[in-house]
Amino acid sequence: MKTPRQLWRLCFVAILAIAMMPAQLQAQSEIPKLKAPTRKLRTAFSKVVAQYQMKYNYTYALEETKARYATVMAKVPEEMAAANWFMAEMTENLKQWDENFIWLLKAEASLKPTDHFFGTLTHSRLAWSYYLGRGCERDEERALEHFIKSYEYDNVRGAYGLGEVYLHGLCIGSSNYLLALDYFEQSVHNQQRWPIIYAIEYYLNGKEHNTVTDEAWETFLTGYKLYMIDSKPKEAIPYFESACYMGFIPAYEYLADLHLKYEGIPTAIQTILPASNAGYAPALHQHGYYLMRRTYGKVGQWADMNKAADLIGQAASMGYPVSQMTLGEMYAKGYGTTIMIDWDESLKWYEAAVRNGEPAAKEGRNLALKEVKKRQYEAIASEIENLSYSISEIIDHYSEDQSAGITYSRSNNSDVGGESSYVNEAEVRRHRKFFDGYAASAKSWLNTYAEAVAEKETAKDQLALNHAQDKLRRAEERLESFLRSMEHHRQQAEHNGGSIPTHDIELTIRELMD
Repeated sequence: MKTPRQLWRLCFVAILAIAMMPAQLQAQSEIPKLKAPTRKLRTAFSKVVAQYQMKYNYTYALEETKARYATVMAKVPEEMAAANWFMAEMTENLKQWDENFIWLLKAEASLKPTDHFFGTLTHSRLAWSYYLGRGCERDEERALEHFIKSYEYDNVRGAYGLGEVYLHGLCIGSSNYLLALDYFEQSVHNQQRWPIIYAIEYYLNGKEHNTVTDEAWETFLTGYKLYMIDSKPKEAIPYFESACYMGFIPAYEYLADLHLKYEGIPTAIQTILPASNAGYAPALHQHGYYLMRRTYGKVGQWADMNKAADLIGQAASMGYPVSQMTLGEMYAKGYGTTIMIDWDESLKWYEAAVRNGEPAAKEGRNLALKEVKKRQYEAIASEIENLSYSISEIIDHYSEDQSAGITYSRSNNSDVGGESSYVNEAEVRRHRKFFDGYAASAKSWLNTYAEAVAEKETAKDQLALNHAQDKLRRAEERLESFLRSMEHHRQQAEHNGGSIPTHDIELTIRELMD
């Protein structure tokens, strides 16, 4: 018979599996816009943390933070949850766990249902406090309760914690790797998810094809838990080493990061080599990243830079989103003489990263898209300027001819041989005036046409595509109308004894439209 504690756990597992699986793919909330007193509190606590990390005396900064907190309580009590959260975050960074837990409880008590950003963070930290026994008695049931509340406040930001719950069986007694994978994939705001997503997939594929042992997987998980959850990185090293020895390739990435932390880049590079040589995408990326770090601010590192670009390019081609985003940045900024700035390539890789689930690449993609459109516009604007110049040149030519007294005549093919018909100069002049307005109007609609072409090529959804196609259709119709009008005026001028050569202008417009 199951105990009440076990039944309670099973109940929560059922709630999670049934009610929470449908999840959005982007966070419900970003940090909200805060009023001035709360922003100043945030700045003040950041100063305390910075001084603590640099081992400076932070007493004065701490007093300032407390004063800022009191100001928020007095002037903007509606932002109490944010203020309490900032105080909790400060004490966490100071490793004052008892105070940290008190501030977390204050933050929880001041939460409103609409406080998605601070709500999910508060409950997530409370969950870890109860699970790890930081500032309170260890209580797995309360921990699971807060993991769930964190997910309820924001089912993207809260998903990472539930991923850890199902990966290790925290608070629920047994692991479920498929659910863990699903929750990690939902947590699109957290780039830490990629290595563990790939590790789980490597294990599940290996288990299916009998290329990975459960012993190697469990050994890796023990190291991962010590490193990522229990904050005991040095104790994790032997487990990662054992997992590597057993052939579990993802373990090399975590082991290399620990060697980077304690022994430096050369050891990290040597550690990652077996996984990189095996073509494991996260390891290829890490290998390239280590080489990039080794080249920062140094001269004569072209071989390393070429190798770094090649490794990250390989991982990007394999679909690894972090590498795709990195490659987008390399093409946007340039990387020595190895990669020249190329906004088309930058846009291509940023867009690939976004499609593959990395929303952090959106900012870079938007910048690259802006640069690509700007360059397209400049090229088309140059063509339009040349076209406008050609039209203006023809108009000037006719004006010069007219001022010089030149007339345009036509032959009369009637039986009265050799006699020339009259030229109606007033009518010819009227039709020529059409070109005075045509130059400006044609330039305007050619510009609209060019914009529509660029918008159509870069449309990201059906609505944007429809808008661009409508704009393009209107521009084409107007330009066709101009061409018909031009032909009409040409024929009328000829009828009245004059001549307006429009062939070159028409050809130029049609070439640009094609």
